[in-house]
Amino acid sequence: MLIVFLSCLGTSAKVLELESQIYEQKQKLAEYEQRHQDCQRLLDQKVQVKSKERQESEAQDLSKAIEEHFLRGLLSTQERNKGREKLVLMERRYSQTTFYRERYPALKDKITILDEPAPEDWFIQEELSGAWRFQEERLSFIVFWENWCAYCLHEMPRLQRLHEAFSDNGLDVVGVTRMTKDVQKEQVMATIQENGITYPVLRETGALSSRLAVRGIPDAILIQGGIVIWRGHPSYIQESDIARLLRVE
Repeated sequence: MLIVFLSCLGTSAKVLELESQIYEQKQKLAEYEQRHQDCQRLLDQKVQVKSKERQESEAQDLSKAIEEHFLRGLLSTQERNKGREKLVLMERRYSQTTFYRERYPALKDKITILDEPAPEDWFIQEELSGAWRFQEERLSFIVFWENWCAYCLHEMPRLQRLHEAFSDNGLDVVGVTRMTKDVQKEQVMATIQENGITYPVLRETGALSSRLAVRGIPDAILIQGGIVIWRGHPSYIQESDIARLLRVE
């Protein structure tokens, strides 16, 4: 009996030891599975971040392509249509990106006015220098600027040269300002005189900027035959562009 009892004790001890080993293995397996899940979660997060970064980058690249199409839209309606197609593509593919949420509304507003009729009301508050009335038969180069804007002031001499070179051929260069940031009329008049500006400079109420979705300056639009055919930074428009539109050799 004693031998049997001791044998049972030995067996029980082995069973307990085996159960302990099994428990330890289960604990290690559970820890491994937890680490695996944590690693997988981190990997998924990195993949999501990379995917978002890629989408943000693709949305930004597509936006640049759209802008380029509309800048070249001065050359053809086909270019403007390509830009519109890519605008739809951006809305379908990248509506969840931060870039889309922040930039798309302004981009769409900016493009919406292209191939649209010129404004019927120009909301002119005051003619600061010279006089101007919109004439459908002339090519109108409307430039939005402010006296405190260094980039705007940099463009003024070049705009004056365009005015001098093509005014007799049917070009109207027109400067439009809202006189923001407490700029006084005397300051604007001094800028006009210092730069020898002879093209019309007008003050608007702000309604024209809103109508044409002007969100930054300098900004410009070209109107030909009563239709807005181009918009963008005025520096993009060269003498050769104006000569071609006016068919001046």
